Amino acid sequence: MSAARGRRAGRLLTAPLAALALAAGACGGGGDPAPAPPAEVAVAGGRTTIAPAPGLREAGIRIAPIPPAGGGGRAVSLPIRGGRLSAGGATGVIAHRGGLLAVARRTEVEIVDLRLDAGAGEVSATVAARRIPLLLLDGRPGPGGLEVDRTARLTPEAATLLNDLLGIRTLSSGSPFGLVRVRARAGADGPTP
Repeated sequence: MSAARGRRAGRLLTAPLAALALAAGACGGGGDPAPAPPAEVAVAGGRTTIAPAPGLREAGIRIAPIPPAGGGGRAVSLPIRGGRLSAGGATGVIAHRGGLLAVARRTEVEIVDLRLDAGAGEVSATVAARRIPLLLLDGRPGPGGLEVDRTARLTPEAATLLNDLLGIRTLSSGSPFGLVRVRARAGADGPTP
């Protein structure tokens, strides 16, 4: 690079850097504090994927999608309808479209209207016209809250209800259900769950 081009490139970088330094100085010392991050983030879409635990298939239970959820076999992917999360993802609710179809022998049970409650660490759903706590999520959400990977276990109520509806006795409280992977997208206010 020639010396003239080097000086010109240096001037092109110096002006934006100087503007940044002035802006940083205006926000720093003595003036008004920088605005706090938003307390809540609107969830406008994305997907939650549930990969059923191998133990379900071993117990004779298959999990399939109810549209508009997709996938099947190894994982079911539920579209996120909307919701709100705290900026850190520690609290808030995400609602989903579609659902899960639990199949044992020739019996099918629909699990719909899934709602992930980040603060409670649980997923609730409607099963046989009853809203129940379906899954307990292990661990706590990571920073950011819009991307979460957590293992899920059946609640006592869900294990009892699914055993009764499916005509089986293989599920128990705390039975592994699978991996729940949330990939939410922040945006304009979506429907409140």
